[in-house]
Amino acid sequence: MENRGSDLLVGVLGCGGCLALFTYGILCCVAAVLLLSEHWQLNIYLSIILVVLAIRIAPPLVAMGAFFGAWLVWEWPFLGALVFGMPGLAFAVVALAFGGAAAILARSVEMLKGKRSI
Repeated sequence: MENRGSDLLVGVLGCGGCLALFTYGILCCVAAVLLLSEHWQLNIYLSIILVVLAIRIAPPLVAMGAFFGAWLVWEWPFLGALVFGMPGLAFAVVALAFGGAAAILARSVEMLKGKRSI
């Protein structure tokens, strides 16, 4: 019974963090859609379709759209827009680094196996 209060706090903080991340993701998508629709003069429905496709194919494009949407459409200061778009780009860079390291490691393991069998 001692941990009941801390368990409740952890649950509330976990749900709050999940809700905050969800809200941030929605705001990034809204910024990217507004960038396409207002700055590039595309139809709003076409903009939504392009953002949804970009989420499936290349999430860093949505992060860049969020940055430019916050900067050009919402007219935020450059550093504020950079902070807004940076998490998506940072995760993309980390994913690319780990993917590249895994590919290099797999190739070196294949080379080592090939040299041993010769």
